[in-house]
Amino acid sequence: AMPKSTTIHPPIKRTVLSLSPSKMATKPNMSLQKCPMPGLDPLERAKTFDEVALGLRNRGVAEDEIRSRVEETLKICGLYPFRNWPVSALSYGQKKRVTIASILVLKPEMILLDEPTAGLDPVGREEILANIESYRRAKNATIMMVSHSMSDVARLTDRLLVLNGSHIAMDGTPDEVFCHAQELLEMGLDIPEITRVFLRLQQMGVPVEPVYTIEQAVEVLTRLKGGISHA
Repeated sequence: AMPKSTTIHPPIKRTVLSLSPSKMATKPNMSLQKCPMPGLDPLERAKTFDEVALGLRNRGVAEDEIRSRVEETLKICGLYPFRNWPVSALSYGQKKRVTIASILVLKPEMILLDEPTAGLDPVGREEILANIESYRRAKNATIMMVSHSMSDVARLTDRLLVLNGSHIAMDGTPDEVFCHAQELLEMGLDIPEITRVFLRLQQMGVPVEPVYTIEQAVEVLTRLKGGISHA
């Protein structure tokens, strides 16, 4: 008789992935961190400064440069007053900013964000977007953002790609894309609230052109009144 083979399987260890610089980094600006469960993971136990500094330390950056870069990034993200706080003591929105700061401190030339404001209240959403825009302007970086918030992408983006199924349905500037508001709605996508309001005005016979930001709406309504906009 053939001897039976025995396979010994190691105990299963549950892990959770968190977007954070770590020893698992495989590319200069792309990394994942494994955190054992249950209990607090390292992100929760670490102080804000140390969490943001982790990626630089893993890359062997000198401590003087780490301090300078981390403090600069914390200020960009509005987290400098909380630099010595444990991450577990921060709010949900602040923890999201810590995650983003942990990437920004690496000075990537391109960042891909998937729904970065999901689950945040309006104030938290504006803070996160302001942090991202501040970094983009300071570093001249390219930001690619996946979002269902048309109001956000209308205000912040230079180029929009609209996906319908597995195909690119539209590719252009916000002006070029949002002038097809009705087509976007027919695809099952949303449009900025202000665009929806102006479409309704057009249907009511008001001679207004399509807009997609509040600033544009002020311009159009001021011209309609015969005044001069100071926006």
